Amino acid sequence: MPVTWEQYEKKLDDPALCELLPVRDYLDNVLIRTSGAVVAGYELRGITSYFASDQERDRS
Repeated sequence: MPVTWEQYEKKLDDPALCELLPVRDYLDNVLIRTSGAVVAGYELRGITSYFASDQERDRS
């Protein structure tokens, strides 16, 4: 679906969270970055989580 110039510029100013995190994979609380580095990670859950599903938000 085509986007307007205004929508395109807004997308550049406000990128999605997944585009800000250079993560290639998440396994057993370990993040593998796109550079190949291995770092500790954790899973954020709850109503304040950006990744909370609709069902989790409804339950809260």
